[in-house]
Amino acid sequence: MATFPLVSLPAGLKLPGVYTQVNLNGAGLTASPNNKVLLWHYVGSGAPADLFTARQVISQAQVDALCKSWSPLAHMFAAAVSQLPQGIGAEVHIVPLPEPSSGSLRTAKIKILGKASSGTVSTGTAAAAADTLTFSYRGRSVKVGVSVGDTWAQIAAKLNTAINAVASFPVTSSVSTDTVTVSERVKGAFDPGAVQVDFENQEASLCAASPGTLTFASAATASGTCVVKLGVGLVSYSITNGDAATASAAGLSAAIRADSYQCDSAVPGTPDGSITLYYRNGRPYRPVSASLSGVTGQTNTVACDTPGTGTPSITAALTRLSSDETAFKAWAVSFDDTTNLSAVVSHVEANEAAGHYEKGQMVFLAQCNSATDAGTVNLPDATSPKMTASSRYVVLHQAGSPQAAWELSARVATEVAATSFPAQNFNGVKLRTNEVTPLGVPHKADRSTRTECNTLISTYKLAPLVVDSSGSNAVLRSNSTYAAQGAADEMAEKWSWRISADYIRQSIRVFLASRFGDKSLKRYGTARTSRVVTLEGVRSALVEVLKKIDDEDVYDDIESLKAAVLAGVKVGPNRIDLAAPLRIVNDIDQIAVALVQQ
Repeated sequence: MATFPLVSLPAGLKLPGVYTQVNLNGAGLTASPNNKVLLWHYVGSGAPADLFTARQVISQAQVDALCKSWSPLAHMFAAAVSQLPQGIGAEVHIVPLPEPSSGSLRTAKIKILGKASSGTVSTGTAAAAADTLTFSYRGRSVKVGVSVGDTWAQIAAKLNTAINAVASFPVTSSVSTDTVTVSERVKGAFDPGAVQVDFENQEASLCAASPGTLTFASAATASGTCVVKLGVGLVSYSITNGDAATASAAGLSAAIRADSYQCDSAVPGTPDGSITLYYRNGRPYRPVSASLSGVTGQTNTVACDTPGTGTPSITAALTRLSSDETAFKAWAVSFDDTTNLSAVVSHVEANEAAGHYEKGQMVFLAQCNSATDAGTVNLPDATSPKMTASSRYVVLHQAGSPQAAWELSARVATEVAATSFPAQNFNGVKLRTNEVTPLGVPHKADRSTRTECNTLISTYKLAPLVVDSSGSNAVLRSNSTYAAQGAADEMAEKWSWRISADYIRQSIRVFLASRFGDKSLKRYGTARTSRVVTLEGVRSALVEVLKKIDDEDVYDDIESLKAAVLAGVKVGPNRIDLAAPLRIVNDIDQIAVALVQQ
């Protein structure tokens, strides 16, 4: 070590303590591990939980009572503890947030109607045979019995009753003739997860359900393209100057039916420019949108879902956490707006700076949009400060998940918090559940390709979740948002490096503080009592603690580096400066074997 690097403490800091800092290619990173996980989400209106205040919770019954059993935070807690064997291993804390006062509820429609035939809307009015309808909302389900001869309105009424009968269901419902409208129970723009509608005997009963319609109006006066997002699927249809609304509807409907999208489609027997979309058995359904590019004269209107609006206010919660010495190894947040994420990044980085709490925290969130949309949004690069400057953030991605994104991040954050070995390689770690908490996998047609996953990792610094060979959701590569500058700092992209660096810092702080916290420095002479210590004594103690960490297989061979451990008085008479090489064991991501024919 040619020079003596110094820890940059805040000007004027006089508080006693052991302070540490990791220097990586000149960029500061930092701080401290445990098994605490912190979950952020909305509670129900009237919930008795103390808002904006982190607190430990120990059971589902307690969370249900504090937050309302149907609240997103109660369901987030259920997802988190379902990751743990027997529900133990991590200490779970929650930050209850009120719904946005100026926001709106997300709604979705389930219109009961006849099964389409060869792309044409059915004129049927009742079930042709007995059936069972299963309605699922982010995996939580209700079942409805269908009798032969039940009209569409009667089936809708049964479904409405079934949904409202489940106290912990995430949505409420209302019914108007043959259409059920479900509404989230709290406002906000958070990811709602997927809707799914299945009929067990559909081929005989000829029952179906629709999320809504796409409707063209007027003739096109210029050529262009209609692009429809069906969840994570993208349909592009070319419209020619002069095409009537009915022609555009017929062409787009045929394009939808030509591939395995989440929705089927049909047009009326007497075309009127409308397209009816249908839920498909076994297919999680996510919101639909459409846009026209280059087309003039003709319009396209989507009448399906209504997205929720509004983002949480987290300022009060962050202020309270700033004055709390409790460190949470992993946060799972439910919001993904850049304003709140920027506030979180600023808070976390401030608390990691040398001379502050050095808490050693990581933040996990997830996205369930398409790989293309995830790249367009590029969250790690969109915050201020940028998440790409730090390895403390993880943006998971799974296109088309049946679950809400925050149910996925809650599981992964809990897994990380519960894992005691700091240098654990999280590649391939499975997401788990229990008997009562749903956890589905995306349909095969909705999953990101290997090429898309590689782009998400290498270009956008996301951490894809995939369906592994056993059919389980799993982490593909435990990738943080950190954008490495080259091979020298590439290891800092991985979760294990971040956690290990924090563990090493915490271990050094605890070890040196316990040994020297009440000692004085004999800078020039020989120590003759236990009340004083020399620079060499402090330097040897740092080597000693690094040797302990080496013995735990977190540090990599301090013996060969101990000569590079330095001690000196460089800044002031009451401060000892230490410097040591940081060499952490690294994840194995790839093994390349060349077989040479002989």
